[in-house]
Amino acid sequence: MPSAKLQIIRTTWKRFREVLRTLVQSEQGPKAVVFAGTLLALMLAINGLNVLNSYVGRDFMSAIENRNMNVFKKQAFYYVGVFLASTVVVVFYRFTEERLGILWREQLTRRLLGSYMKDRTYYRLDSTTGVANPDQRITEDVRAFTTTTLSFTLLIINGTMTAISFSGVLWTISPILFCTAVAYAICGSVLTVILGKPLIRLNYNQLDMEANFRQLIRINRNLGFFTNGYNYFIQIIPAIIIAPLFIWGEKEFGVITQSTMAFATLLGAFSLVVTQFQSISAFTAVTARLHTLTEAIDRTNRVDPCQIRTEETGDHVVYQNVTLHSSDGSRLLLSDLSLEIPRGSRWLVTCAEDAPKVALFRATAGVWDCGGGEIIRPGLDDILFLPERPYLPPGTLREVLLRTGAEHTLQDAVILSVLVKLGLEDIVARANGLDADQDWDDLLSIGEQHMISVARLFLAKPSFVLLDSSLNRLDNSVSRGKGRSPPMAIGVKMQKIKPRHLSYSGNNPPKHQVLDLFSLPLLLVPPHSPQKPRHNSSHQ
Repeated sequence: MPSAKLQIIRTTWKRFREVLRTLVQSEQGPKAVVFAGTLLALMLAINGLNVLNSYVGRDFMSAIENRNMNVFKKQAFYYVGVFLASTVVVVFYRFTEERLGILWREQLTRRLLGSYMKDRTYYRLDSTTGVANPDQRITEDVRAFTTTTLSFTLLIINGTMTAISFSGVLWTISPILFCTAVAYAICGSVLTVILGKPLIRLNYNQLDMEANFRQLIRINRNLGFFTNGYNYFIQIIPAIIIAPLFIWGEKEFGVITQSTMAFATLLGAFSLVVTQFQSISAFTAVTARLHTLTEAIDRTNRVDPCQIRTEETGDHVVYQNVTLHSSDGSRLLLSDLSLEIPRGSRWLVTCAEDAPKVALFRATAGVWDCGGGEIIRPGLDDILFLPERPYLPPGTLREVLLRTGAEHTLQDAVILSVLVKLGLEDIVARANGLDADQDWDDLLSIGEQHMISVARLFLAKPSFVLLDSSLNRLDNSVSRGKGRSPPMAIGVKMQKIKPRHLSYSGNNPPKHQVLDLFSLPLLLVPPHSPQKPRHNSSHQ
């Protein structure tokens, strides 16, 4: 076997052992061990009942051949008893398997979610690693991985027990039939791997993009032809070998039935590759995708921890020696910024590029941790952030307008009056009032979602507001002050983070300070050679 294939097998086995070890060592580990032990005991019981069933079936069919009513009734009674016992054991087996699968899925999902959410890993993961669809990997791939891994593990263990149990049965019937079963399973497994090997690569890619359908269908078709033919021949091979022995009087008629069952059962144990190859190919792809995600999370978490300290105190915003890097650490966006913004002042932050502006906005909000320094600002109850693209979570209009836990602190009349002043009264009608659950992405346009964010601002009346290019997208009647008060007229002290050029044509444009990031020679400065920026501040 080529070294590359051996490496794939070793890697997959290593990944499996790592995940299994985390399950055993987790809080759910003892319960998982109990479930696993119960499954092994039930598996032994199932195999024992299957062997017993083969002998009962043999004697049952022989009684029919001999027209012996007494033996027939006795064996029929045994037959029914074995079937009933097998039914009970199989039901408990399936129940225990599903419970263990759910337990494992819950543990693995919690572990991945914890790593994904820890220290805002999702921000750095999305921008630096190129891992596609991490949410799908945590939900769908974890489900597929735990279900399929548990199923394969049990199939292998059960196949081993079955092979041991029925090898003796089939050998006592006919050594030739036993050797035929082994050779048939080996040939079938080799041909299945040859025909279906491309499925592993295609299944991996299909999970990220639905493409190459023709190739996928063609490979599945060829594999389907072979596996179906493989299964059909299982039914006739035992009869071809054992029937002459019955005709010559060397075997009873019931032995034909027993040999067919034993041959099919033993071949099923030997033919896991044939019967489960499509699932194995999907499982290998899922394992690789999950491992890619966990490695990306681990690499992200190995980055130096956040050096930006945030203190929530006072009634001003202060930046003390704040340095900001790009999320991958390759660029210096802002170097050694020291600035105090007292309550009541208005600032406009301009920059030719969005990256430094957005980084400063997010660092002030506490969601950008690539850099150093200290940021002092009011608590989140006293400061409001309006990003460039609004986000309205599914829920009622009241919930998206007011802070969580404060939905009923304002009377409906106050809420409606603000919406009317902003020209949003039709949204109330379309939303069926203030207390009807809605999916706002489907109901409102981006512009309307921005206006809802402004209404939230009017109702919250925080001490500080940071706008990330938000006014560019607002309705002209609000941003230009046509017949309504502009946002600055409601007594809120604003810090505006906007592009370099600001256009405001209201009757009384507010005076503001300018922090021009564009004038700072920091975008060309490598991270390892910081320079202190020049802060250009002027009145307009």
